[in-house]
Amino acid sequence: MAAKFRNLVAAKSLKTLKTLNNDFEASNRALAGKLKLNFDKKSRIFLKFTPCVLQNQNDELLSDFVKLLPLEEDGISGVDHSEDNVLKFYLHNPMFVDHVVKTTFSRPPDYAWSRNALFPEDLKHVLVEFSSPNIAKPFHVGHFRSTILGNFVANINKAVGNQVTKINYLGDWGTQFGLLIAGLEESEIAVEAIKRDPIKTLLEVYVKANALAEKNPEFGLKARNAFNELENGDHDKLEVWKMCREFTIDELNKNYAKLNVEFDHFHGESMYSTERSEQVIKRLRECDLIKDLEDGRKVIEVDDKNRVTIIKSDGSSLYISRDIAAALDRKEKFDFDKMIYVVDNSQGSHFQNLFKILDKLGCDWSNNCEHVKFGKILGISTRKGNMVYISDLIEEATDIMLENQDKSENTRIFGDQKLSNAEAVGISALIINDLKQKRTKDYKFSWAKALSHSGDTGVKLQYTHARLTSLIDTAAVNIDHSDVANIDTTSLTESIALELIYHIGRYDEVICLSHSTLEPHHLVQYLFTLCNTTSKALTVLQVKTAPDPVTAQARLLVFQCARKTLAEGLTILGIEPLEKI
Repeated sequence: MAAKFRNLVAAKSLKTLKTLNNDFEASNRALAGKLKLNFDKKSRIFLKFTPCVLQNQNDELLSDFVKLLPLEEDGISGVDHSEDNVLKFYLHNPMFVDHVVKTTFSRPPDYAWSRNALFPEDLKHVLVEFSSPNIAKPFHVGHFRSTILGNFVANINKAVGNQVTKINYLGDWGTQFGLLIAGLEESEIAVEAIKRDPIKTLLEVYVKANALAEKNPEFGLKARNAFNELENGDHDKLEVWKMCREFTIDELNKNYAKLNVEFDHFHGESMYSTERSEQVIKRLRECDLIKDLEDGRKVIEVDDKNRVTIIKSDGSSLYISRDIAAALDRKEKFDFDKMIYVVDNSQGSHFQNLFKILDKLGCDWSNNCEHVKFGKILGISTRKGNMVYISDLIEEATDIMLENQDKSENTRIFGDQKLSNAEAVGISALIINDLKQKRTKDYKFSWAKALSHSGDTGVKLQYTHARLTSLIDTAAVNIDHSDVANIDTTSLTESIALELIYHIGRYDEVICLSHSTLEPHHLVQYLFTLCNTTSKALTVLQVKTAPDPVTAQARLLVFQCARKTLAEGLTILGIEPLEKI
């Protein structure tokens, strides 16, 4: 990390700028947070201020700044001022190298990034809602992006020190449950039969019931009545609904475990049905926001051009009314500082309406609610067909990785571990293939590109981590925390060594950017660069054939830092780093 050098440059810069211009206003932390680490073709490592930081400073003042800035033997070796008002502060390479590798190696897992000027000082309680599949239906690939993007959003917030609450808001309410209940009554399927394969059985019942409702108006009425009875608390129908919910959550948890996803709470639309919806209606009426239409609907005029229905003409609640109730309830229960909904692009207007309604209700915290949007996966299919469930996606990826393992001469996994390792690598590849995309864009899926051993893929990231683990485990020298401070790093002068250490040193910048934008592709692209640079370094910076033990130990320290950084990055992305592949 370059935090020490950012603080040093910022302190000297602030003192010098105030000497030259008494009106210059900035804090040391604010200046430090604007410095970016760079590496040039001459293997010089430097921090720079961009023009926007010094926008009101003229050329003459900046020229004087370069002359007056004190250059002591503390890590800054030089400074220059370019024509476009960019100030570059060149760092003393040996001091930078020594500091970065030793602080990276020693950095604890719970390091408080808020100490770093790149990050906000005030930590927050962030609530993240993501995944949100439907009860009694298979975990469709359409929920895959919400699941892994939401997991990243939660992980990156936790990594910077925020308190995070993860909520899975299940689609466990609505008219579809009237169809399901009516369909179960019609089919007379025994509970034991449902238990044997719950999701498949319930889906088949729902599909048949839906088709029957379209052909038979009487059955359609029966289904609508079933849901109304469910909303009104009918005991038998509630028991059927609870059974469907429990079976589905059990199945979901099997997939979540494979994706390294855990939730603090499984909530659902059912929590905010009749009683809560009535409370919301009452509060909206008190604020004079609700209008009753002649057809029985209850609406809110969000603005001059936008009218939102919150209760249907038959008295049933819509999910906007349940989302209002959920938001109010969460604020009361969790007192969050920020609430994030990870939901696809198509729901943009829904969340705009939700946040506006909350604002109209006097909830000033609605400004701290955010919709993190994402695009669609296009063209995805498996050998089983185009209707893709996440279990099929994982199975296909695992099969392909097993085939690749059998073809590879470098495979180090055999026996019982072979299948689990293939599954882990396949899942890593699927996650990385998704998270390397720009979040809001649709993208076309390709099995060949996603699971390739060459190119920038999840397979490469896992392979690099396993390769570094093997190097460290078999090295003749070893490093522990007690003696790292005494390691001599002065031999690390090769251009590739400096380049690799530069990339390790800018990890905090990447974490900061990924956190502020909630865009995982910044972190993924960084890890690709880190791995590519590591691969080059491994061919040049030999550990086993190093000229002497001191150089071998210094090189091993660099590779341990590269592995640690890679492992931390993978973990934030929701991937377990593998030691063998």
